[in-house]
Amino acid sequence: MSPDPSTSWSSCAYCRCRFPTTDITQWIDGPGGTPLCPRCGVDTVMPGAKTDAELEQQHVHGFGGLTLLLNALRSAHVPVDGYGLGLLEVATSLEITPCSTIVVLVGGHQIEVVVDPPGRDTEYWRIRVPTKVCVRHGDADPGRAASRIDDAGVAHALRSAGFALALASAPVHAGPEGYRAIWEHRARDARSTASAIKSISDLETTVVSEPDDGFWRSMGDLRSMRELADRLADLGTAKVTPWALTLRAADGRELAVIDSEGHGTLKVCLVLAAGSGAKAARRRSESVLAWFDREAAHTWREHGFTHARRCGVAVVLHGGEHRWAVVIDLSFDVDDCVEAKLRWARDHGIVAFPLSA
Repeated sequence: MSPDPSTSWSSCAYCRCRFPTTDITQWIDGPGGTPLCPRCGVDTVMPGAKTDAELEQQHVHGFGGLTLLLNALRSAHVPVDGYGLGLLEVATSLEITPCSTIVVLVGGHQIEVVVDPPGRDTEYWRIRVPTKVCVRHGDADPGRAASRIDDAGVAHALRSAGFALALASAPVHAGPEGYRAIWEHRARDARSTASAIKSISDLETTVVSEPDDGFWRSMGDLRSMRELADRLADLGTAKVTPWALTLRAADGRELAVIDSEGHGTLKVCLVLAAGSGAKAARRRSESVLAWFDREAAHTWREHGFTHARRCGVAVVLHGGEHRWAVVIDLSFDVDDCVEAKLRWARDHGIVAFPLSA
């Protein structure tokens, strides 16, 4: 939706910033089309200077809230060993819900804290901690499960952190070595959620969880992604999100995206002649890709980039002026030579498409 031209300020639901409407310089399908945020480049611009609470609500509804939560955890100095997106299945209540998982260290063990962001019908964040209370071998009486969990040291620690045993998730038998239970806490926003998770990571008691029991998720190694971002810092601006690492060159163009599984996508811009517009760029996309496959792809393959495919069109800075370009995606592997690959790609990633082609 285009912002009202009469509104002097606009806001972005993705990066949650506010800016003068006159700062908008790029649109999808040209001026009057869908505006792009001048800060992050995402098409989630809204008219007016929204409040922090309104921006958080819009971001959570549109993007799930995991980015907000990870940023809040970083501000709260909570060491996060990993994260995930997926579904939590609570066997005792036949409940399957979308969630995020945050991996923190508690008492020397990795614990998966499950977080449900606010939905359309709820205004709070729900934090759940699956735990397992160990018992002596041969002393696993299901009838005494509730009292055993209630008396365990972890129960007292979680209560002091504001958690309660979830009523919908009664203790269940977890084999001959213990019982499993789910503890729950509700928070009003991402900052309060991060504070609750910090209270868990600060516990001195040992919490034994069941990380593979009842979960389906796609885990990302946040620590490794941040280490990679540090390695690539001299190539441009590296931004880590819950889904990928995005690298932007100094001129602001997106250079590469690396997902949490280590698969990379490079962006190559083939710049069209001065005066070409968005429609011309889209119309010529197929012929530009064919020219690239025929004349240039072999050079990129020699540097570790393969599988050229058309991505779209974009405006890039070339020769001191903004020009329309056809963007081509190339695949690459993240290995020990990734810095050298991307350094070469940064210096050769803008290609002038010949007028005679």
